[in-house]
Amino acid sequence: MPAQNYVVLSFRGPITSLADILTWFFQAWLPHAGCQAVYGYDLEVYPPGFDPAAPEVSMEYWVPVKLVEPLIARHAPNG
Repeated sequence: MPAQNYVVLSFRGPITSLADILTWFFQAWLPHAGCQAVYGYDLEVYPPGFDPAAPEVSMEYWVPVKLVEPLIARHAPNG
């Protein structure tokens, strides 16, 4: 697997809400953070004993990204 920059989305809740969280993440959070998803390996990291049928799950979703606009540029004073 090639080295890449990733944004890590930690998720905790019912697995049925994961799709809505990912939609929000890609459409709202990621562009606002100055990042762009890139073609690569999305990773899903599950803890030992992960049970997708449990009422609440915990996992991480890793998305390969490139920085489009450094965050510091948004908050730096003009001049």
